[in-house]
Amino acid sequence: MLQYLRQLAERDNATDAVSAGLWLSLTSYLSPAVQAAVFEALAQEPGISVLPDLTDVAGRHGIAVVHTDGGVRAALIFDPATHAFLGGRTDVVGTDNVPGLPVGVTPWSIAHLQIAITDRPGQPVG
Repeated sequence: MLQYLRQLAERDNATDAVSAGLWLSLTSYLSPAVQAAVFEALAQEPGISVLPDLTDVAGRHGIAVVHTDGGVRAALIFDPATHAFLGGRTDVVGTDNVPGLPVGVTPWSIAHLQIAITDRPGQPVG
């Protein structure tokens, strides 16, 4: 999985495997086993840290893989038991290359609340 995420990052001009993992998690239906594989692969990537408790924008606590660069920490948050993808966020953690944003600000966050496969776009999900 890590090799695939690195290739995806290279192909799509993403900055790193975490960005590729986020894009894949946000734009694709991934089975629970694949979501867990994304977490486990990214946790092994050099330069990636694992935070045991980070909250997504919906208030759910999860385990996160994080990459910090230029004063910004990007995180993918997963369910601690199943490693299902919960969401992602960026947090300003330093002043490097982040003019005008104070430490502690979360400029971007997203949460997956419901995922469904439907027969057509816009179909109500029950």
